[in-house]
Amino acid sequence: MSDNSLRALEARLERLEDLRAIEQLTYRYTAACDFGYDLDGITACFMPEGRWASNGFAELVGHDAIRDYFRRLSRHTSQALHYATSPRIEIDETGLRARARFYLFCTATVDKRGSDVPDPVVILGSYDDICVKVDGEWLFEELRVLARSSSNWTEGWVTQPWREG
Repeated sequence: MSDNSLRALEARLERLEDLRAIEQLTYRYTAACDFGYDLDGITACFMPEGRWASNGFAELVGHDAIRDYFRRLSRHTSQALHYATSPRIEIDETGLRARARFYLFCTATVDKRGSDVPDPVVILGSYDDICVKVDGEWLFEELRVLARSSSNWTEGWVTQPWREG
């Protein structure tokens, strides 16, 4: 095998490993959000000055802000289960930055104001993230959630126009 062929093979292998590592970053984040909000696990997925943003929820910068938000969220959302599917990942030519997009399907139990009975909801949306590779590890520079629909299970679906964001 020539040196050029070996370098090409190594580059292809590194790209495949990076794609898988970015997927795993998203899955680690969603798992840390599920069943009790592992605050250390959530913040470990972000750069120290990383950004978390979601339409209608919050825009946060830095580990402290992210940790505080999820600590407060855990008081009102007793459980959640996130499904991130259909990854579309584009790694730039440097191999150190990537855009990662996933669809989101999330079931949750949320405290309902004025009621002792939690509200079961389903949220449909997508993730559109910027990831960076630092010392061989992929982290979120920005995790952006676009919530497209949120519906109470017992009241049926609420539909909204589907649009790419």
